[in-house]
Amino acid sequence: MLLDMKDLKNELKQIRIKQKECNEELKELKRESNMLKEENKIFKKNIEIKTELKETTKSVEILEKEKRLNNVVVTGLKVDTSNSLALKEAMNDFVKQHLEVEPKLKTFRKLGPRTYLMEMINTYEKKLGKINRS
Repeated sequence: MLLDMKDLKNELKQIRIKQKECNEELKELKRESNMLKEENKIFKKNIEIKTELKETTKSVEILEKEKRLNNVVVTGLKVDTSNSLALKEAMNDFVKQHLEVEPKLKTFRKLGPRTYLMEMINTYEKKLGKINRS
């Protein structure tokens, strides 16, 4: 009987040792799980940011394209001034005379010696000028 008791004590001791090992392993697995959860959150946030960046980039491209839709490049017109008001007035006169349209210019600037950029208020004004020109 004494021998049985010793065997039982030894078994109990072995079980406790195994239990401690399992507890340590469980703690390590929990730490790893928490780390993976944090990494997963970071990856999800990264994906969200990339998606948002793509959408923002697309919006900017659309806005830039819409802005360019209102632009008209005029070549061959010679204006001997760099005064923006005089340039705008000369362009208004040119458009009235040749296209028979009252232009609604938003901005006007000189690009080169005989090249100018007109930004119309809207694309309708630009199309109206094309219709009258034909």
